[in-house]
Amino acid sequence: MHGISIARGGTFRTDPILIAQLRDILQPSYVDARPLLTRELVHCDTLYLYRDAFGQPESFFLVAWEVLLVGAEQVPTAYLGLSATRQDTKNSAIVRELYAAFLREAAAWERHSGQPLVLWFTTATPSVCLVAYTMFANAEPRAEGSFTERGATIAATIRSRLGLPATEGTHPFVLKGVAGSTRYSAGERERIHLISAKRNFTMLQDLGGYEECGDRLLYVCYVPKYSPEPVASAGPVG
Repeated sequence: MHGISIARGGTFRTDPILIAQLRDILQPSYVDARPLLTRELVHCDTLYLYRDAFGQPESFFLVAWEVLLVGAEQVPTAYLGLSATRQDTKNSAIVRELYAAFLREAAAWERHSGQPLVLWFTTATPSVCLVAYTMFANAEPRAEGSFTERGATIAATIRSRLGLPATEGTHPFVLKGVAGSTRYSAGERERIHLISAKRNFTMLQDLGGYEECGDRLLYVCYVPKYSPEPVASAGPVG
């Protein structure tokens, strides 16, 4: 089927053909994509998938809907996990259509539940950082690195959720060594460098983090007050 489909409840974890296709999409961007994909499949329960006109996976986005205990408060959250696009369609913005599909569902969930949903993700890719400021609401850290007390409290909860200690003197949104041995490929690192230079965006380094050491930026953000419209090329969602 051409366009966007959504698999829920982790059902995609038992499809070896699909998992191999996702790995093929990822592999050019990483030295070894297998451990990363395995971790994300364990964590995430929802898969947003875009198939091309031939029915082949072109882009995907993994999400985990979960509740975090922030102090004594149970906070509904969505972890925005791994997303990727095939090499031949990079920079086509197709993955943004998957983000938009998620945001429409998240907005509907908020209307139904009457509760705000906290979104969070980790990244070392400047293009993904910039998505935080263009597609989501009230992203922290802000573009200059500042944050609110509430944001720092949520960040501390997420740090604990990931098994990371609180590090004295470290920016609360810089996660040291969280990516473990995951490393970008030489080609992807060059692409990241070019984007950073073009957009003049080097927040991870500016805040004392280093991609090559497995450091990542944590973002905490919210559902915008609008629901992105589906694009004409997107097929049925189901």
